[in-house]
Amino acid sequence: MTTDQGHRPLNGGITPADVIAVRDFLHERAEALARAADFHSDAYRIPTALQFAIVALVDPLLAALDRHGDSEAVERDIAVHWNHLVTLAGPWEGQPGHDAARWREVEAASPPCA
Repeated sequence: MTTDQGHRPLNGGITPADVIAVRDFLHERAEALARAADFHSDAYRIPTALQFAIVALVDPLLAALDRHGDSEAVERDIAVHWNHLVTLAGPWEGQPGHDAARWREVEAASPPCA
């Protein structure tokens, strides 16, 4: 189920398998580009940076999924990290291996008012 904007509902049933699938999809593409490039070139550095960004999103996302339901803050963390991760995969939408049906942004709960 998605909302009118194409987002999945709050945390949309995101599973560790979803996260790993996006991670693997992105890593495969980044590694292929890095292997084909000269080590000292931007063509090597960009996919390498993408791999660092993937890890920076996936590790805390998997940890937050382990705490799913603990608090609204955890739910927001899940949504924020997931939305960033699927945004990274967005340029490949429509390409083989990209799961556009599952890899959609989710609605994030608003942070509490101070």
